[in-house]
Amino acid sequence: MSSVYNMLFFVVLMAYGLFNLPLYLWKCYDNRESLYSELERAHVVRKEYRDSLTEFYTVVNQCRNMVQNNKTSANAKFMDILEKELPSKDLDGQTIGVSKNFTLDIKKG
Repeated sequence: MSSVYNMLFFVVLMAYGLFNLPLYLWKCYDNRESLYSELERAHVVRKEYRDSLTEFYTVVNQCRNMVQNNKTSANAKFMDILEKELPSKDLDGQTIGVSKNFTLDIKKG
């Protein structure tokens, strides 16, 4: 019976050690270098975010203008679905403005 108790005791100690050892080592490690490297990369990430947001606004405006300029009785059902599915706000909750400068043409035939 003592071997069962020893085995349970061993399992508890191993589980505690396997869980806390990586946390302990992580807390002891000096994270300043990794923090500085991430801060150096922050302006690149911010620029990529702004570029993708601008591209998203452009595509949404192109689709809105395509719906408004090319809606016919033959494609009205599809244009209504497209218009309904277009987002009115971005992921940050900002309203997407309407611009007539971006156009898409539908290929004929």
